[in-house]
Amino acid sequence: MRNGRSRHERARATLVALGVGIALLSALGAAPGLAQGVPGMSAPGPVATGTIRGRVIHDQRPEAAAGVEVLLYGLRSSSEPFTEATRTDAQGEFRFEDIFATPGTIYLIAARHAEVAYGTRIEWEPGRDETFVELPINDPTESTADLSVESLGLLVDRSCEALRVTETHILRNSGERVLYVSEARRGEASPLLVVELPAEAGNLMPPLGNPASVSLEGRNLLYWGPIYPDTHTLEFSYTLPEGPVNVRRTLPRGADRVVVSNPDSWPAPMGAPFTPAPRDPMAWNSRGGTRQSVLSAMPPGAVLEFDMLVPPRGSSGPSLALTETRIWLETDDAIIGVNEQHAFEVPDGASAHSNSGSPLLCIEIPDDAEGLQSSNASLALGLILDPSGQVALRGPLPPGPGTVNFQYRLPVEGEPARFTRRFTQPLPVLSVLVSDTSLVASSKRLHRRRSERSGDRVFMYLEGFAIEPDERVEVELARITPSAPLPQWTNVGLVGLAAAGAVIFMTAPLYRRRESDLQEIDGNDTARRERDYLYAAIEDIDHDFETGKVSEADHARMRSELRAQAVELIRAEQADAPETAPPRTDPGNCPACGTELTPGAKFCAQCGARASTGDPPG
Repeated sequence: MRNGRSRHERARATLVALGVGIALLSALGAAPGLAQGVPGMSAPGPVATGTIRGRVIHDQRPEAAAGVEVLLYGLRSSSEPFTEATRTDAQGEFRFEDIFATPGTIYLIAARHAEVAYGTRIEWEPGRDETFVELPINDPTESTADLSVESLGLLVDRSCEALRVTETHILRNSGERVLYVSEARRGEASPLLVVELPAEAGNLMPPLGNPASVSLEGRNLLYWGPIYPDTHTLEFSYTLPEGPVNVRRTLPRGADRVVVSNPDSWPAPMGAPFTPAPRDPMAWNSRGGTRQSVLSAMPPGAVLEFDMLVPPRGSSGPSLALTETRIWLETDDAIIGVNEQHAFEVPDGASAHSNSGSPLLCIEIPDDAEGLQSSNASLALGLILDPSGQVALRGPLPPGPGTVNFQYRLPVEGEPARFTRRFTQPLPVLSVLVSDTSLVASSKRLHRRRSERSGDRVFMYLEGFAIEPDERVEVELARITPSAPLPQWTNVGLVGLAAAGAVIFMTAPLYRRRESDLQEIDGNDTARRERDYLYAAIEDIDHDFETGKVSEADHARMRSELRAQAVELIRAEQADAPETAPPRTDPGNCPACGTELTPGAKFCAQCGARASTGDPPG
């Protein structure tokens, strides 16, 4: 099996980072979509509280129920998860107190014993402040005598960069104990199931929520469990190079039924006695216009062999274009939190899915992205992590505008931190909004816009147009370094200078020089200085509004108050001014140098001083 690229290794790490909730859901057999839709680990708001009591029971060895780790995983109707953990006492009992008791709150409770999670799912009922649960556990077994394969499904379509094969194995454990091989025993014990992979297979995507349950040995995928009583689903995917698909593999445990699926626009598989299956519009693999070809039961050791022709990439099916991308960034000393929203539009009457088997949209994410998460609404549109390491949108999509959202984290490396994005298709509008936390955001490709406020948060706003395919857009995030404090003697000196200036300012009007030596001081100097302060304050409040430091409402109110003060000051000056003297036949002298002015002159011909004052700015 070919080794995956570094981006694929990051994709595998992202699966692990989806969190303990997904692993617990998988272990309990709950619907995986429940945890996939979790947007983040945020605590619920204040609600009613209650108590969950319980007991762990081991029928064969009662003493094994003591000291067992018990995990509580809660999911509110708003899809906000939270977890708590405890251990059982000597009698195997446990309790969780002061937990949220809002009707409709979903709880998953699991006890972990011998590396296996045993659990149940409850929904809080109205009118209750306490509930009780029992968790039976047992010792897992490595015996596969009760194991059989009910169904083997092979779905062949396309990933963002290659062919994709998704294998779904429906396993039946007809016994009463969990089948599992512990990590310590995997060097000597046999796996529960061996799956032979094609020689060209690459970019393995392990089972969601439990990647440690499988390992690779040459071309063989080894599955170690756990497999719970009744039916159990094992699903994984990998990529193949573009071109015809040739499958030849041995089925050690056989299969009661084999289903091979591919897009409607592709030829049906050949070389085996397939029977076309009626299309089920509710089936999980019918969403992309998929045909199903069925083989009857195959005994243990039988060989599955068939060929499939694949049309060239791009020969059919629509491609979805982005109309705008908005990215929010929040950073601290260690990580950059990234929240992306991608907008698109499906034309009226257009196909809501890709008949070619390719994703409708592929979005690259940085190679070092971690903790990829998405909303339930985006997952419902077919948003998945592609084996290539990109985020893929597979549909189906309704006509009209739509958006998908996802989040991830990036490590901060160096100072200043840098955020870089690249898109594989043209992007009309790119907006990057940076949380204003003592940062300066700059970009050579994006221009600054007025800051945007969201609730009590202010975001610096960068925007760019006509982003070309494969163009790198970089945003530099530099921290604002506080100025070093001045020495104490400097502070004292500055205070002294300020005090002296204040004394001079306050006492200057008291000192009048003789008219024979100096001109009379203009009595309006103080009023003019007050006007200048008001004009500067108006400019400052305008600047604060442009940089997002004050809201639009506060800006309008404060600017109106300052302007009103300026108008009142001007009116007071005009009311106090002496009546204008009748026109003089004598043009008078320059107020600056005393030179006689030419009749009608506005400036002195000797020194250039203005003969009259201008109007104040509006």
